[in-house]
Amino acid sequence: MKVNEKNLIAIANASNLVIDKEGWLNKKGESNKGFQKRWFVLKGNLLYYFEKKTDREPAGVVIVEGCTVELSEEDEAYSFNITFHGPGDRTFVLSAENQELMEEWMKAVTCASYDYMKVMVTELQKQVDELTELERLRKLGLNSVTDGLAVPPVVPARQRHNPFNLIERETSSNVATRKVIKKQNFTSIHNEYGQQINKTRDVWKREKRANLTSVIKEDVLITL
Repeated sequence: MKVNEKNLIAIANASNLVIDKEGWLNKKGESNKGFQKRWFVLKGNLLYYFEKKTDREPAGVVIVEGCTVELSEEDEAYSFNITFHGPGDRTFVLSAENQELMEEWMKAVTCASYDYMKVMVTELQKQVDELTELERLRKLGLNSVTDGLAVPPVVPARQRHNPFNLIERETSSNVATRKVIKKQNFTSIHNEYGQQINKTRDVWKREKRANLTSVIKEDVLITL
């Protein structure tokens, strides 16, 4: 690809062009193989890098077309690759200061290419066409494009019971039919069962007294 160097420099210094993202990144040298700190500026699909933030002429530019952005296997922390697939097959290795910045740069570079924008425009156009067709059918009194049949009414979602709510709001019917359990303390329980024991003991005494009377009568008869 032939690139006009003067035009690239003019775009880099144009103040009327929107800067999509800018900041410091570490760039691995092509021959030196060491990482050097560079100021990066992304304008459209052009990724400029400068030796200093105040420089007007960029040290280089990466045209992010026909490339993939992926995590790097370098030992440098928070590094990622911009890999080109074609003649030359060059890979730019960059690293950020932290995980968040790395993810931001990877996303920005990925979304900057013309191919990505073309896919997005195609998808948006598809959605616009679908909405236009639905609006046309709505005016005709239809709700679906399937054989001109209306879509059945949507069944409201069932209310789900939350099993983790230990206290549920009770309706009047629930209150009326719910079994009420009387709470008793130890004293009331003792008195209740004590009364039952006393009644049982009285019955036992009466039976014992009756048996004793019967035995006495038999002894008297034998004595006579």
